[in-house]
Amino acid sequence: MTYEPNEYEIKMEEIADGIKTREDLADYLEYLARGYRTGEFEEQSVADYLDGAAGVLDGLEGWCMNSGRELPDQPDWEWMGTILTAAFAHS
Repeated sequence: MTYEPNEYEIKMEEIADGIKTREDLADYLEYLARGYRTGEFEEQSVADYLDGAAGVLDGLEGWCMNSGRELPDQPDWEWMGTILTAAFAHS
């Protein structure tokens, strides 16, 4: 069985791929928050989400290998969005 992303996830990925500035990241975070409020993500506490973000950062090298991404020397705004998105799944 193949997983097919829903419309929200497709749009989320499109926006995340376009993050170049801090304003882009702010817009993306608003989109993530809207998705959380409307049930696109499993409900969780802020503490659980922050633990998830810490877990992603702690295991970033392995996460990059597993997701086919190259670990950057210096993460940028787009990477920040990627990490914050991954925190939902990791928490």
